[in-house]
Amino acid sequence: MFLRDGKIQLYGTAEVQGLSVDATFVIVPTVSSDGQLSFEAESGSFGPMAVPDDVLTRVTAALNEWATGSIAPAMTGVRLTDVDVSDGELTVTGTK
Repeated sequence: MFLRDGKIQLYGTAEVQGLSVDATFVIVPTVSSDGQLSFEAESGSFGPMAVPDDVLTRVTAALNEWATGSIAPAMTGVRLTDVDVSDGELTVTGTK
């Protein structure tokens, strides 16, 4: 995983139709106007093939469901204002 240029870059191996292939996803985190952390799967690939848009949409939905169910409840009383991804760090800023 790399954290740089405002993006989370994930690298790994995936099983696709019985074959093991390199997998890559680029995720962009943002803070919405109502102070919620959200994610967008910007791109992805399995081996040399790009991930179809409908798969990116499902990955985005799964990440946002996770953020809403796991992160948001822990943030009671905190309003997120910014998220920054650079130089190997992900920094989330908020106010109480």
